[in-house]
Amino acid sequence: MIRNVGEKIRISKYVEVEEIVTKQKIVSIVVKPEMNSVEVSISLINNQDESVAGKVINISGDDYDLLFSDANYFGDDKQAGTFKEADLWKMIDKLT
Repeated sequence: MIRNVGEKIRISKYVEVEEIVTKQKIVSIVVKPEMNSVEVSISLINNQDESVAGKVINISGDDYDLLFSDANYFGDDKQAGTFKEADLWKMIDKLT
């Protein structure tokens, strides 16, 4: 059975909107050598320079080994055992 009422209540509604991401910013890098992984947190930024979302990329296994190698994949001057921000972006693009 249904009855008519005029009661006002407050509810939360989930609204999904589409945003155009124009920039990405690395906000944290966590190197876990004991687990052979690098966790990279990225902020996704719209054209108003607002951070609208974030994502985490985990570089592990063969990709971790590649990141710390001296492979020409990153350019001729890449040194083994280290990485630069440009190397991280290259790996992020490879994984996403």
